[in-house]
Amino acid sequence: MTNSGKKKCLNCGYERQPEDKSEFIPASECPKCRAIYEKVEKFIKEKEEKEKEKEKEKQTLEEKPPFFQRLKDKMSLKKGIAIAIGMMIVGALLNANGFRAIGIPFSAIGLMLVIPMLFVFVVGNIGESLIIVGVILLINSLNMDTTYEGVHNIGLLSQKQNFVIVSSVIFIAGILITSFKRFVKKEKNE
Repeated sequence: MTNSGKKKCLNCGYERQPEDKSEFIPASECPKCRAIYEKVEKFIKEKEEKEKEKEKEKQTLEEKPPFFQRLKDKMSLKKGIAIAIGMMIVGALLNANGFRAIGIPFSAIGLMLVIPMLFVFVVGNIGESLIIVGVILLINSLNMDTTYEGVHNIGLLSQKQNFVIVSSVIFIAGILITSFKRFVKKEKNE
């Protein structure tokens, strides 16, 4: 209602006049666009509430930058790094006490776990971390020496082959994860 007692339509902006009274057009309806005043007011109110909610969500996202979420994730990552380092130490102790069959794989698994975790901790993205780890391991495995006193050792050759395969799989997994995340982000933005 306006100050003069005339109803103004929120849909089309028409202000109801005293001569607009008729049997066919009720007082609850706009004579120009035929919109029902109550429904239009309700729709506008709901729309404003939704906009306010969106604005609040936007403000909360701006208030809590991704850094704090990463910090929370890094706390659980620290536990994983500690476990992996513990595995490496236990493996080294087993190896030193003559249990080489258990100690070496234990240390290797710990090392394979700790390197990606450290990269995730520093870089913040598992895909990029796997790419970096894969490249480092691939370069290292390609530079492995497979000779013993000038003669190629079949055992060292197969070990080099295994390292090349594993590092290539890690590298490809990193590329797939990174490209999949970018694809999902692109889809969400559209």
